[in-house]
Amino acid sequence: MKVGTGTFKAMLLKERDPMLRDVIEGCIDSYTVCKETIAYSLEAGEPFTDGRFILTLLCGSDTCRTTAEFVILEAELGADSCQFCALVLERCALRCDQMPDDEQMDVCARTLRRTAAACQQILDTNFWDGDGRPAGR
Repeated sequence: MKVGTGTFKAMLLKERDPMLRDVIEGCIDSYTVCKETIAYSLEAGEPFTDGRFILTLLCGSDTCRTTAEFVILEAELGADSCQFCALVLERCALRCDQMPDDEQMDVCARTLRRTAAACQQILDTNFWDGDGRPAGR
C-alpha cells in the first residue's frame, strides 16, 4: 500500500466526508510511519530491534492498512475496524514512548496518536449505523 503521497491519495480523499478523510489519511500516514520506523529501527540496532517492538509496529501497519480499506470501501464492520485500530495504535505509540529519546520514535508516536484520535472521534459522533457502515449509505 504505497499511497502516502500523490494523486492516488488525493483521489481516495476526494469528495469524502471530512471525518472519513481524517481516518483514511491518518491510516495511510500511520501505515507509512510504522514501516519507516521498522526500517529505521532495524538499521539503528539495539534497543530498537526488540522483537516485540517490531512486531507491535507490524501489527499497527497491518491494522492501518485494513482499516483504511474498510473505510474507503465503506464496508460493513468499518466502525469495529476503527475501534480496533485506535486500540492498536495507542499500544504502538506507548511502545515508541518506551524507547530511548529519539526523533523517529517521537514522530511515530505522534502520528499514531493523531490517527487513533481520528478513529475515536468518528466513533464518538455515531457516524456509523448498526451494521458498521456510514449512516445513511
